[in-house]
Amino acid sequence: VYFGFPVYACNPPAIVMEFISQLPEDLKGQLWYVFSTQAIYSGNAIANFASKLKSHHAQLFGYSSISLPGTDGLAFLDKSSAMVKKIKNTDYSLRLKKIDFSPSNEPHWPKRSAGGIILGGLFMLLYKPLERAFKKKFYADDRCTGCKKCEKQCPVQNIRVTGNHVAFSDRCILCMRCIHQCPSEAIQIGRKTVDKFRWKGFDAK
Repeated sequence: VYFGFPVYACNPPAIVMEFISQLPEDLKGQLWYVFSTQAIYSGNAIANFASKLKSHHAQLFGYSSISLPGTDGLAFLDKSSAMVKKIKNTDYSLRLKKIDFSPSNEPHWPKRSAGGIILGGLFMLLYKPLERAFKKKFYADDRCTGCKKCEKQCPVQNIRVTGNHVAFSDRCILCMRCIHQCPSEAIQIGRKTVDKFRWKGFDAK
């Protein structure tokens, strides 16, 4: 089983950990290769995920961390900023090609690091208040076409679209998928994301 997840505050997202718990036992017991994507620092995200797998008697035969732009901060950047230009001019697919996804011959379990524990705790202290504050500020402006892409892509069913009206509930986990994937760039977090950069992925899809 090859499984990838994004890193949130040096940890796997809660919905990813819940998903693993709900897998059928025969799938949990397979051979696993795990990879994460993160912007700044992955911390102990893979180690924490691996610990969850181990508790379900899985075998981990490899893991990788891949550095990609962090979707949380990008929506607040000016489209003409130096960082955005650097992101646009970077071929992130090359980073994927350099990773050896072939499994090792022996089980390979990552260990938690002290730095990951400390920084992970600090990131979480910052992340949770931001999550509570930002998720109250989501709205769709008059550019919304009612396409429902945001509703269909939300992993926690936090969005409902009726006509051109977009309603946000309180289950948001700040995955930022709706704001970055909106075709008309109508979804905002307050006024600070209006006409700012949107990240469509390294392949622009």
